[in-house]
Amino acid sequence: MISAVACSYFRRAFGWCVPIGALGGLIGLGGGEFRLPVLMYGIGFDARTAVPLNLVTSLVTLAFALVVRSRAISLDAVIPYAPAMIGLLAGGMVSASYGTRLVQRLSDRRLVALIAALLISLGIVAIGLWRYWRADAIPTWQGARRITSVMAAGSILGASLGGLAVAYAPVAFLKVLLGCVLLAAVGKTAFASPISK
Repeated sequence: MISAVACSYFRRAFGWCVPIGALGGLIGLGGGEFRLPVLMYGIGFDARTAVPLNLVTSLVTLAFALVVRSRAISLDAVIPYAPAMIGLLAGGMVSASYGTRLVQRLSDRRLVALIAALLISLGIVAIGLWRYWRADAIPTWQGARRITSVMAAGSILGASLGGLAVAYAPVAFLKVLLGCVLLAAVGKTAFASPISK
């Protein structure tokens, strides 16, 4: 464990995922749109490896944030929107299933361009992850498992903090913050070159 903590990739992954998880817990996202640039450019994974690792971490973050948020604020307010949420969920799950097939056909350059244009939520992430698992495309080597575990741990800590802060954060501020962070993540993904491992 001490050697893992001494690893710069370990510290970088955890350090980035605490604020990403906090933002996800605060706003209600899995943080995948912010974590992908970290996996690709901060740690150096290629896009094909980063996408399924990101889905694993997103699933953990979303599930944990849901538990924390449901204790911090009442979910009764969303019940009237259940039909719309079910429709969005169903559409997103179908899209995630087909998206996994598309990723396998795209060149690395086109995949990076597509990632820059898209955002990645619990049902959608779960279906996408299931499709990657069925295709045996989730990296299982030790370094990938270690980075995913530390990113999930950082995201859980951040999602807990963000989920608890949701009752106090002004909505207008959250919208501006989300917009700025998304623009920064897209810009980084679209214009940066991956570092070598």
